[in-house]
Amino acid sequence: MTPQQQIALLNANFNTLSQGRIYPFIGKNRITVLEKGLYQKKNATYRGIGVTKDDITGKDKTILMGYYNVPEDMIIIPLDFIVTPQLQDLVERYKAQGYKLMDKGFPQLQVMEFKEGTLEHMCAMKRKEDYTLNMKEYDSLNNK
Repeated sequence: MTPQQQIALLNANFNTLSQGRIYPFIGKNRITVLEKGLYQKKNATYRGIGVTKDDITGKDKTILMGYYNVPEDMIIIPLDFIVTPQLQDLVERYKAQGYKLMDKGFPQLQVMEFKEGTLEHMCAMKRKEDYTLNMKEYDSLNNK
């Protein structure tokens, strides 16, 4: 199986894991409930495994692009949002189910990163290498 085919298979798996869920807009005037798991970014130009440069180290890193990973069940209450007694009952029910209360603003979401040696990392690096070689070949043919 080529790296492109492996990446396509892995990306299809992440699409299945996200269950087609789109990460919701978190408004200033409503409570948002998020279940743990993968969510697709609404306007992503690419969804899948890719290689990018780390801003701090300058090294390549392999990440999952076009998705948000919500690490735990959470209920988000925007800053300055007034919680009525009826809404407070709703919040308490979610907290009793194990949802984490996020009432200090927008939650911090981490990018899913794949460590060196993982199948995702190796396939992405091989694909990047193939792409770079193809671009050099293309450039050499067009610059004659």
